[in-house]
Amino acid sequence: MLTLNATHILSRPARVWTLFFLLLSTLCWAGFARALNDDWSDVGSGELFFLQDNASASPSYLPAITLSTSYEANVAGLIATTEMTQTFRNDSQQWREAVYVFPLPEDAAVYSMDMQVGDRLIVGKIEEKQKAEKVYQQAKADGKRAAVVHQQRPNLFTHKVANIGPGEMITLTLRYQQNISYRSGAFSLALPLTVTPRYIPGSSATPAWSEEDKTRLRNELRSHERTLINDSGWAPATNQVADAPEITPPTVAKEDLLTPSHQARIRVHLNPGLPVESIESVTHRIQWTQQTNGYEVSLESNKDVPMDKDFTLTWRVRQGSEPEAALFKEIVGDDVYAQLLLMPPQFSDEGLSLPRELIWVVDTSGSMEGVSIQQARDAVLQALDTLTPRDRFNVIEFNSHARKLFPQAVPAQERALQQARRFVRGLKADGGTEIAEALDRALSDAAPEGYVRQVVFLTDGSVGNELALFKQIDQQLGDSRLFTVGIGPSPNRFFMRKAAQFGRGAYSHINDTAEVSDKIAELTAALRQPALRDVRLDVQSALNAEVYPVAIPDLYRGEPVQLLFKVEDGAAASELPASIQGYGVGLLQDEQPLWMRSLDLQQAAPSQGVARAWARHKIDHWLDRKSMGEPEENVRDVVLPLALDFALMSPYTSFVAVEETPARPRDGELESDAIPNLSPQGLSPNLARMPRTATASPLMIHVGVFCLTVAGLLGWRDLRELRNRKHRFGRRV
Repeated sequence: MLTLNATHILSRPARVWTLFFLLLSTLCWAGFARALNDDWSDVGSGELFFLQDNASASPSYLPAITLSTSYEANVAGLIATTEMTQTFRNDSQQWREAVYVFPLPEDAAVYSMDMQVGDRLIVGKIEEKQKAEKVYQQAKADGKRAAVVHQQRPNLFTHKVANIGPGEMITLTLRYQQNISYRSGAFSLALPLTVTPRYIPGSSATPAWSEEDKTRLRNELRSHERTLINDSGWAPATNQVADAPEITPPTVAKEDLLTPSHQARIRVHLNPGLPVESIESVTHRIQWTQQTNGYEVSLESNKDVPMDKDFTLTWRVRQGSEPEAALFKEIVGDDVYAQLLLMPPQFSDEGLSLPRELIWVVDTSGSMEGVSIQQARDAVLQALDTLTPRDRFNVIEFNSHARKLFPQAVPAQERALQQARRFVRGLKADGGTEIAEALDRALSDAAPEGYVRQVVFLTDGSVGNELALFKQIDQQLGDSRLFTVGIGPSPNRFFMRKAAQFGRGAYSHINDTAEVSDKIAELTAALRQPALRDVRLDVQSALNAEVYPVAIPDLYRGEPVQLLFKVEDGAAASELPASIQGYGVGLLQDEQPLWMRSLDLQQAAPSQGVARAWARHKIDHWLDRKSMGEPEENVRDVVLPLALDFALMSPYTSFVAVEETPARPRDGELESDAIPNLSPQGLSPNLARMPRTATASPLMIHVGVFCLTVAGLLGWRDLRELRNRKHRFGRRV
């Protein structure tokens, strides 16, 4: 009696072919994965890297070494003005175009750009974005040296430099200003030096896209005023992030650098106007000296440092000298622009405090791998120890999906806290950054009556769909308050600050593991104290003041009121009184203000840059309205003329510089190359070389589908053979 078995039916040739294709698919995958890891292994971050044309050899890279990257910052009053200079040299034998996506502060007001070749200085001009790109492309085609700078996000920009000759050096200089942060008695300045790879949600363009997806992409492209500014990124456009190729620059791990490059030199001239007690940086070793007009701060021994983490400088004024109010002004024509910092009184009456429902949301995506996830775990563990029995809490982790510890928030009893500690200690970083799902889970529930609901997000904010998330927060917030804690060496501060703004909360940042204890203690103290609500700037109508932000946010412990306003016909208006008041604490409101402070424009100290700061905040206000659904044409009609008047970069304006004399010979070919960013310190080297959502994924999918199809056809043929044999011989012979 003979029983036929499928394992015996598969013919020898079929088995050989099946094994061959399985082996082929494995080799394809392994080879491609190796390519993902090795393509950048010989490239130094911050270099112009050039693909060597050599038909007889494997591709290799000739770096144009970054000779210097310097930041010269000058702090006066509440504004820091920075000159960022980068000098590159083309060491290849070909004419080159360089494309460099780089970070700036999220509130940077970029107002100047120069390009220098040899002893020739070409001053950039502010133009409409599309016009600037057209001028640049024409100059590039004509062989003229040219540079253009575009804004992709408020904290992410792109340099393009065309027709860099063999052996030539080129220097680009950007000048920008930013506001100084002040909280809990400390002033701080942050200089971003690198970019954490952004997670790009959504599906890449396919014929199966819905009409809604196609319409969204067309509108997004139109809103970015772009033809195609830069397609060197590792991610393709998706139905959620239309400009993904422009915001995903390649990165390279510091260990792969063969020679020192992408080093930064940093100097800060500090003139705070108040006696200083301490100057420190938790991110870098510094040195400082006191001078007649302030303090000179530089890196220790004037050494350059790798651009693998953001630089943060903090200074505290002498105890008893903390500012209660600071008012600065700049006169432009007949208009007065003013900047105000005001510390309201602290209301710490526990009788005004209500029990809390506290939801901790932890990012466990791949970009959090390394020191970032450790900081997040330590932060939540410390925060759990601050809960009281009358509080309720929950913990949510998210990567490619979101997961709650408890189905609903639970009372902070010891048994639940122990379970939470075990949950947090087991958190590991892997996968994508689906913040939308995490927001939905965190904001969909409502706290019981009588509770204040506070949601705290710990994340690096490395996502590309920021605007959609802001809109989601605005729509789902309800009575909750959203606080963000930036984690890691180079978080997406634009997303973190704006998310907290739309969430009516506050933003803080943990720069280093050593800071976790102090930062979480500061945050939990602020969460326990009632917020000052309904703060108003009461300006008589005769002043005709235009104030930003339009709605002053709730103020938490240690936070000042910060406002910028413009007064037309300032000479006459400066004689008129103005005041600022706060009307409520916690959930309490009153018709009578709890505190009031008078303002006197005549007493304001002069300060350069206040007008630009006001214009930058007005641009932010209108871009926020766009996020909330304001028609694109309305936003553009306000932002474009404002940016041109103040010579500021925006989503609708760019700087372009063109040397009039052609340099590249007519028969000289031009190669275009991207510049990688240095991988953030502590990030996994595999993620650093090429993020998991790389543009290679379509090819991987095609290879996999091909192999599966072949295997399926072979299996179908063998199944037919099996059925034929069964038909001829029956199940038993």
